[in-house]
Amino acid sequence: MPKEILKKLTAPDERNEGITLELLYNELNKIPLSNRIPEDVANMIELSKKLCLYSYFEYDFYSVSTFFSCLAVEAALKVKLGKKQGCISELSKLALEQKLLPSRVEFLFEPLRRLRNSYAHPKFKTVITPEMAVVSVLRIVDLVNCLFDPSAWEREPDILTQQRIEYERIMKEIKNHKK
Repeated sequence: MPKEILKKLTAPDERNEGITLELLYNELNKIPLSNRIPEDVANMIELSKKLCLYSYFEYDFYSVSTFFSCLAVEAALKVKLGKKQGCISELSKLALEQKLLPSRVEFLFEPLRRLRNSYAHPKFKTVITPEMAVVSVLRIVDLVNCLFDPSAWEREPDILTQQRIEYERIMKEIKNHKK
């Protein structure tokens, strides 16, 4: 492989101004993943986190990471419900009806469905910022944790507040790095 190609592949994407690889790594490793999540689903989430990390070198991977996170939720719902097929709307409705998820996460499914469908059936290129990608992965992990680990329901009594606080913290840290 010519040196100039290798150099280009390992150079930070200039659109990541103010973001460091270390910052992304640290943020993504603060996201807890329950050991009760089935291995195939956990692997999908870990791949989504890696794609988010690799976005440091290729900005468009933020969108790929977010899409893969959506697919991880869909896979998690299918595993938990014992279904081979079904759209995220049907699967989430079933999971909520069967009380496999707390009602407080219901708000996530419509935006998740829209986001997943915008990637699966694109009409235009969706651009996701680093902050949006990290928070999306965080929300997906929270949701999947709740699906497979009932203790996550108790541990995270106000998911909206926690995610808002986490988002604000991430935004502040990234802005501080840009200065």
